[in-house]
Amino acid sequence: MGITRPKPKFTADKVILSNDDIDDLKKAFSVVKNISGDNVLERSFSRFLIGLDELVSEEQIVDFVIAWESLLQTVDGKSNKAELAYRFSLNGAAILCEVDNNRKFTEAQTLMKEVYNIRSAIVHGGDSSSISKTLKKLGFDNLVNLNNELAKLYRNVIFWLSGIERQERPYHKSFGWELLLRK
Repeated sequence: MGITRPKPKFTADKVILSNDDIDDLKKAFSVVKNISGDNVLERSFSRFLIGLDELVSEEQIVDFVIAWESLLQTVDGKSNKAELAYRFSLNGAAILCEVDNNRKFTEAQTLMKEVYNIRSAIVHGGDSSSISKTLKKLGFDNLVNLNNELAKLYRNVIFWLSGIERQERPYHKSFGWELLLRK
């Protein structure tokens, strides 16, 4: 599969901000303010930011999946590996369908399941040809494109979560994930 390094994400040129840019920055600062004090969101968002700075696609997807795991899985000490993967895909599909109606639930669950499998293959030294097959199955030409999609979806989720009261977020609310699934 090889290591793919994207172009750096900075510029030495002067940047001119439009009113839309300023509005987007205000929205971003509002999100950061609204997630402050929520340990789950803080931990998840921190890992997402680490992933954004990662230059190696394989490392970036690992960081992105860790960010997603922080949101989607509860730590109870009793869950086995298969249950964690299932919960990741199920909860992931539920929250994706809440913020992005471009995918059917089963498509969203498949995406999340395969993303988790790709991360596991990378972390545990899996076969790169199987990762390539999975990428094709999901409709992505490469890991960079998948990472871009995961980042976009994650941003949508963070915007949505930061806009609702802390106690109403699915990982804090009693039966929160189950109620989100029923929507």
